Amino acid sequence: MKKSRQAGLGMTTAAMFIAWTLGLVGVVMLILGGATAAALVILAAAILQAGAMIAEAIYRSGS
Repeated sequence: MKKSRQAGLGMTTAAMFIAWTLGLVGVVMLILGGATAAALVILAAAILQAGAMIAEAIYRSGS
């Protein structure tokens, strides 16, 4: 049980890192002028980060 919880937290940490990277890419795209594409990338990053936060809360609660 403990190993699976640690693996789950590692996966959510990786998802958060990917979300932050996507968000940074979206901001750079926005600065460079691709507003529509940047908005989609930032939206994808926000959805991924929200999912990772929910998963982390579930893992930490022990459910």
